[in-house]
Amino acid sequence: MTDPLDKLADARTGNPSVTQQYHEAYLEPRPQREWAPTLDQTAEDLLWDVRILDLTRNDFPSKLAPYYKEGLEATVGSYTDLQTLLSAGVTNEAFGKIVFELHRLRHDIDRLDMAVSDVQHATEAVIEKVLSRAGVGSGDIRLDAATGGIADIAVSLFNSPDVAEQSDLVLDEFTSVGSAGLLGLMDTPQMMTDLWTHQREALLAWAEQGYRGYVDMATATGKTVIGLAAIALRFGELDPDDHQHFSAEDRWDGEAPARVLVVAHNDLILAQWRREFDYHLNIPEERTVGSDDVSLQWGDVAFRTAQRLVNEPVGQYDLVILDEAHHYANGAKWGSLLDRFEGDVLAMSGSVDQAGDLRTSLHDRLQSSVGPLLAEYTILDGQRDGIIPSFSWEILYAGYTEATDLRAATRGLEDEVAEFREDVDAGRVTLPPNYSTATFDELRRFARTNEASELRQQDPAFDALSRRLMARRTIRWNVGPQPQVVEEILSDAADGLKAVVLTQSRKQVQEIMDLLILKRNLAVFELNAEEAKSEQLATVAAFDDAAGPAVIVGTGSLLGEGIDMQSANLAINLATGKVSPALVQRIGRVLRKPDGADKHAHFINIVGIPSSPAETVPAEDGRHLLELAAEFCGLGSRFNELPRFSSATNVEDELLQRILDEGNESFKTLQTHHPGLVELVGVSEKYYTALRTRLNTTFAATLDAWNAYTRSESTRLPEPIETAPPEAPRNEAIIVNQIKGAYEWLRDTVR
Repeated sequence: MTDPLDKLADARTGNPSVTQQYHEAYLEPRPQREWAPTLDQTAEDLLWDVRILDLTRNDFPSKLAPYYKEGLEATVGSYTDLQTLLSAGVTNEAFGKIVFELHRLRHDIDRLDMAVSDVQHATEAVIEKVLSRAGVGSGDIRLDAATGGIADIAVSLFNSPDVAEQSDLVLDEFTSVGSAGLLGLMDTPQMMTDLWTHQREALLAWAEQGYRGYVDMATATGKTVIGLAAIALRFGELDPDDHQHFSAEDRWDGEAPARVLVVAHNDLILAQWRREFDYHLNIPEERTVGSDDVSLQWGDVAFRTAQRLVNEPVGQYDLVILDEAHHYANGAKWGSLLDRFEGDVLAMSGSVDQAGDLRTSLHDRLQSSVGPLLAEYTILDGQRDGIIPSFSWEILYAGYTEATDLRAATRGLEDEVAEFREDVDAGRVTLPPNYSTATFDELRRFARTNEASELRQQDPAFDALSRRLMARRTIRWNVGPQPQVVEEILSDAADGLKAVVLTQSRKQVQEIMDLLILKRNLAVFELNAEEAKSEQLATVAAFDDAAGPAVIVGTGSLLGEGIDMQSANLAINLATGKVSPALVQRIGRVLRKPDGADKHAHFINIVGIPSSPAETVPAEDGRHLLELAAEFCGLGSRFNELPRFSSATNVEDELLQRILDEGNESFKTLQTHHPGLVELVGVSEKYYTALRTRLNTTFAATLDAWNAYTRSESTRLPEPIETAPPEAPRNEAIIVNQIKGAYEWLRDTVR
């Protein structure tokens, strides 16, 4: 796709344009699916002042963007809407400028001493903030942090209709802020999730009380989010949906840098707080690890246990967050801490209302030291509002849809990597310190370094290998499971079935509609993104009111943006097979309880897996599959409900067991020879070990063993029966429910 002006110039002068020269030298020899990684490397080289023909940095958007579009369209396959969105709403110039700004941002993060090694994640965090500030769509657009290079980010970015249709607005935001400004956003505490009503009301009460007070809220109802929102309110920005409810005067106006203190009763909870900084405030975790005192561009954040804090001088802080304050409010030593904080204070507790005889004294102590009770939210409140739904969930493995591109990208790749490792071992290729070839991900990491750029110039084989590695990961993350699996799940539609199907793209919506419309026993509804909001809500209402079995189908982004399915008791998620903290909120949002009615909901998260040996690199893909399963278990542990595992009929048991076995052996090798790499498992290491040790001789037997384990880990003991203090009225209903729960648990256990 050469620019017409370039063609005219070629015809008149007889000399090929720089665009044509680049196409002939760099793109024509490669499959189209490798064009985007190739152009990514060109952009990086230009930013590092590497000479490429007569191209300049300014030439990338104007001369090379069309090829980039073509490359992405060939890479992602048919199960995204990227092709339609790019051709319909994004000019070549705008697309090229945005992509190059992404490269410039990554380049600046990489070259500056930002203490950030995961440049990929930091880049995505900044982009998410830019989109939210620009008000594109709902302000809740999140990119996939699990993917690879700029091409992957561009796919995630432009696969959103809101971004594609408003590319000029996005471009204006990128270019007006500039690269230095984008870097400044990295540390800004900006809420990327909107608050539930009870959370927003608690934060409003805190502001009205002069930024002092405490909340008493049950576990899993969002206390931590309120604390993070308090930081964003004072020193950053709330989500656009919440911003309108607060005053500009709520922004802290003291002299920089601000000083913030986060207090918890153990180091594990502090570690969780650091991770939540990443997820909710979009401050990359690397910026908050490595030290108990973290310096960000807007201020300093200290993380302390109460035990440690009591033994060191407490300085002046502009904001103090006290987590699980009931653990130390009445302590002879720790309790004195509460009287030492003079600035803004927000204390949070999840057990004041369960503290028995100590309840009144705890309330009195907190009120006298940090301020009034701002909000009280019990387990019963959470169940009433659908915040804590009764549900079960499973991970369903289903074979990939037609994956021709994945097979092409996989063919011979394992052998090529092995040859490169042999060259490294033999000393024919020298890697910089702290880089290894142990995994494909490590090779991809090395391929993005300056040293790798030089090696690519000298070694065409490594150049081709690095591009293939990048291309395969992009393809693998974007290939989807076969939509027929939805029909398989819904083959027996019971009378009470109300199912929600969340898809990855509008193409999938149509395919599933075509499959389900033939099932005469089902009422099938389509939620269309192009319809007005009123029409969408009317469709939801019709689905809720359907007398018999019914299914509503829509994209994950559409169904996940505040549309509550009051009657739904089953959700099937094809929108992503990856682990996301937002998955829990999606369960709670989509599978809401109807007012005044009891309901148990089931959530099925479909994970695409290889359908043939030609689509897989067993060691790499098997280890990834194990890690993903462990991460699902880790996610479920947050709400004491680990998932069950199952497989669709199109899964080849023998192939999947082979992949798992080889992935396990790969892990053992890494553990022995590269122990640092196994830390990638993170908080899910417990479950990773448990799942690995339960591998069996067949895939079906492995799933049985996994399910036996997750059932045992999900067993819930009844809450202890507490009596109210004498001065407080007895809540007979709560006590009766506690006794009933204890009886049911004892009955089930005896059985």
